[in-house]
Amino acid sequence: MTTIERTTKTMTEIAYDFGYYDQSHFIQDFKQFSGYSPKLYYDGKANDIFYAPK
Repeated sequence: MTTIERTTKTMTEIAYDFGYYDQSHFIQDFKQFSGYSPKLYYDGKANDIFYAPK
């Protein structure tokens, strides 16, 4: 279980926890890494969320 799945923190708080100084940069990196927005992932709407390098 990941930090995003088990928290009540906002995406901004999570971004700060991971060393990001703005939420938009965190979201951009998260999408690039996973293919999903953090919100979609957090809401559990993304199916088969696994990281597979291209």
